[in-house]
Amino acid sequence: MANSIFMNIYLQKLREFVNIFSNDSESIFKAHGDTLIHPGEFGKYREETTKNILKMLLKKSYGIGDGFILTSKDTVSTQCDIVIYDNNTIPLIQENSVNFFPVETVVGIGEIKSSLNKTQFKETLQKMAKNKALQFERIKQKRQQESDCFNEFDSICSFLICDDVNFNLQSIDFDEIYQGFDIALRHNCILIINKGCFFYKLTKDRIKGSFFERQSEKELTYPFPVHIEKGAIYPIKSAILLNETSREELAGFFFHHLTLGIEKCIIHSFHLSSYAEYNFEEYYLQDN
Repeated sequence: MANSIFMNIYLQKLREFVNIFSNDSESIFKAHGDTLIHPGEFGKYREETTKNILKMLLKKSYGIGDGFILTSKDTVSTQCDIVIYDNNTIPLIQENSVNFFPVETVVGIGEIKSSLNKTQFKETLQKMAKNKALQFERIKQKRQQESDCFNEFDSICSFLICDDVNFNLQSIDFDEIYQGFDIALRHNCILIINKGCFFYKLTKDRIKGSFFERQSEKELTYPFPVHIEKGAIYPIKSAILLNETSREELAGFFFHHLTLGIEKCIIHSFHLSSYAEYNFEEYYLQDN
């Protein structure tokens, strides 16, 4: 049974979220020539609204920011509109108001866009996949190194939110978009507010543990592009939920599955010694 107070607050937040992505909200930032006066500020406006929803739904142990991902192998991601990270292990590293996050602490990345054409849609997903690939450079604990099995939860959740696209959702070919990418690097969830959202569909005979034990449907929605069963990796079929009810309900469905995925992601330990290199031969150690 749902809690009426929580649902009223949540629905109000979802309405605000949807309205901020609408044309009415965009008009605040437009001049007479129908040109955005401050496109960067409008983008930030949408990003902050998304962060507020996530802060409401995720545990306080998760931090939500934006910036770049670092690895101990001296790799840096392109800029991420949203970065979700473990708030308990290390504070984000700031340099001149730019945020950097060690990849071991990151559990989610997101891109927030307005309207996209097919080329922009493809480029955005490929950008996220490249950033997500930094998860393979994380420093793992010994017990994780000894494991010979990939764990679907041992990954970074990636998501895209946009207002609309100018093409038919059924025409999307994710195999073509992600050609050359490991299947584990595909998106977890996509929300296109005016049209629908993408997730994955898992048959009940492939469920491990009790992740969806309360659901009774034969086919279940799943926030990961792969599933591991008895050491084998199974690609999960992509599915579309079209916007046939309301944009608020669609957004609520999206955030429900996104937060399920994020909270299942494994957080790795951050070790300063792996990121900072010191040559102690240059120093003289004196007795105290």
